[in-house]
Amino acid sequence: MKFYEIAVETTTELSELVAYILQEVTGQSVAIYDSTDLEKLNIEYIEQGVTQSGCVVKGYLGIDEIDKVELIKQELIKANLASNLNVVCKDDVEYLDKWKEYFTPIDIDNLTVVPYGYKGKICKEPIFIDTCLAFGTGQHETTSMCLSFLQKINCQGKTALDIGCGSGILSVAVCKLGAKQVVAVDYDDEAVNTTLKNAKINHFDQQIIVKNSNLLEKVEGKFDIVMANITIDILSKLKDSLPKVLKKDSLVIFSGILTTQLDKLYSVFNLSKLDTISQGEWSATLLINKWDN
Repeated sequence: MKFYEIAVETTTELSELVAYILQEVTGQSVAIYDSTDLEKLNIEYIEQGVTQSGCVVKGYLGIDEIDKVELIKQELIKANLASNLNVVCKDDVEYLDKWKEYFTPIDIDNLTVVPYGYKGKICKEPIFIDTCLAFGTGQHETTSMCLSFLQKINCQGKTALDIGCGSGILSVAVCKLGAKQVVAVDYDDEAVNTTLKNAKINHFDQQIIVKNSNLLEKVEGKFDIVMANITIDILSKLKDSLPKVLKKDSLVIFSGILTTQLDKLYSVFNLSKLDTISQGEWSATLLINKWDN
């Protein structure tokens, strides 16, 4: 099937804002290709247009949605984002198979994120991931920090909420660590389907409930653990709705945050900080709710 790939050249600092704009306009998942992300893995980017010090954000449009390109340009201008935008028509089978060749097992503390179908030796507890786009593979710092935090807390017998579940990697991980039930939400159909697939691959399809939801619109109940690996702009939209899904002493993991944005995050939510970790430009934070909601 043919589709349009929208590539926006930007910087690490602005990449999350660009990604947010692309996601809002296209209604699809996006991918950030930052030359700093894979240095520790000693892997070269397979995508053309990413220089050694560059960053490209890519979004996707159906073959009949080319008119949205102009809207993307307008939104970038409104946000004062001077950027170089390119549009290329591609074939999905060729593109998806190409990037999967570069997805290899990744150790994150006591867990290993493994591409589904991998035949090599695995020494740690595996999380098998089969994803249709290059998001939620554990390669990005924001995901790996979430996985690290989950391994530091007690997940045994807990309920969890995964906001913006993407590939479902965090939902699967918290089940691996003993959670009894997870609600995973995302407004992107591709993410919902991928999370359902990965829940089944890892034999947690009875424990992981996946919903197509704009943030918390379709979420009911309260949870022991809440995870959100999304941008600060989207996190801020949870200011009023998040307390409704928290118990007293619920733990909250936020990631997808530039270190320079942490103070802004803390000012939005009335939660107590337990710990913060950083990798490169990115930070994740572990919070606790001390209020009876």
